[in-house]
Amino acid sequence: MNRAAVVLYGYSPEEFRRMTILDIRPEEDRPKVAASAWAPRGAFKHSGPWRHLTKDGRLLEVEIDSHLIEWEGRPAVLVLVQDVTERNRIARENARYREGLEKLLVVSRQLMGETTDCDRLQAELVKTVRQIVPSAEAVLLWMRRGDRFVLAQKDGGPETLKPGFSLPVTADLMARLETADTLDPVEAAALQARTVPALRDLKAALVAPIRTDHTLEGVICADSFTRTDAFAPYERALLQSLAALASVTLQNARLFTQLRGLSRQLLIAHEEERRRIARELHDEVGALLTSAQLCLGMAQAEVSEAQQTLAQNLQEARALIDRLSQEIRQLTLQLRPPLLDELGW
Repeated sequence: MNRAAVVLYGYSPEEFRRMTILDIRPEEDRPKVAASAWAPRGAFKHSGPWRHLTKDGRLLEVEIDSHLIEWEGRPAVLVLVQDVTERNRIARENARYREGLEKLLVVSRQLMGETTDCDRLQAELVKTVRQIVPSAEAVLLWMRRGDRFVLAQKDGGPETLKPGFSLPVTADLMARLETADTLDPVEAAALQARTVPALRDLKAALVAPIRTDHTLEGVICADSFTRTDAFAPYERALLQSLAALASVTLQNARLFTQLRGLSRQLLIAHEEERRRIARELHDEVGALLTSAQLCLGMAQAEVSEAQQTLAQNLQEARALIDRLSQEIRQLTLQLRPPLLDELGW
C-alpha cells in the first residue's frame, strides 16, 4: 500500500499487511468479490464499481485497475484504486435534478390548467414537493390570510399539527423570510421549532417563500426529523423553482377569481339595466300609448259623418298605436324574459 491508501482507508501499513481483500468489503459484497478474484483474467483488468469500507465504517465507491506483475520473484497483482464516491454522488444528484425538472415541467402544465381552484392548486403543490424532494419526511404549506399565516396543506409530520393552525405574520420564520429567500436547513428547522411547538424535534428543513408583487404570500417547507444533512443542494433548487411556479399559478388563480367576480358584477349590472329599460317601456311608454289611444278614441267619437277623411285618419292612427303597443310589449319580453324572475335573477 502507498501513503494515499493509508490516508484514504485509515488503516496503518501494519494493519493492511494483516488483512485480505475481503476485509475492506461490506459483508453482502464478499461472495461476489471472491468469485471475481478467482475468475479467469488477462494481464490487465478494469472493474467496478465496487464498494470498499474504511476503518471508520465509511463506504467508498471505487473503480479498480489491476495488473498481473512479478514482485520479488513471485507472481503478484498490482491494484490501482480510484475513489469515485464523490463523482458518482454528483452524477446521481444531476440525474435526480434532471428528473425533478422534468416533473416540474409536467406539473407546471397541470397547474396552469387548474387556475380556477386555489385549494386544488395548493394540494398539487404539496404532492409535487413529495416527488421532487424525496428526502422530506413532512411537507407543510403556509399561506397568508390577513395578519396570519395559516397551515393550508400538509403531508406527514406531527398529527397534532393540523391544517388551519395559524401563526402571526411576525413569527420568527416568516419574519426571517421577509428579508431572505434562502435559509440554511438547520437554521430553518430551528426557526420552525421555535415558532411551532409541534415541530420541536425538527432537524433540518428546506423553506422556499412564495411571493407575489414582492409580498410574502406563503412558504413551502420540506422537513426532516432525523438528519441535519437530509437534503441535497439540488433539492433546494427544485423547491425554489416550485415556489416560483406557485407564485405565478396562485396569482393567476386569484386574478381569475377576481375576473370571474367582475364578470358576474358586470352581468348583474347589465341585467339591472335591461330590467330598468323594460320597466320604463312597460310602465311609462305603455301608459302614454294607452292615454293616446283613449284620446284618439274620444276624438273619433266626435267626428261627424261628413268628416270621413278625418275619421279614417284617426282610425289609422289608433291602429298604429295598437301596433306600437304590441311591439313594445314584445321588446319588453325580450329584454326581461319572465323565466329570469322565476330563477331569481
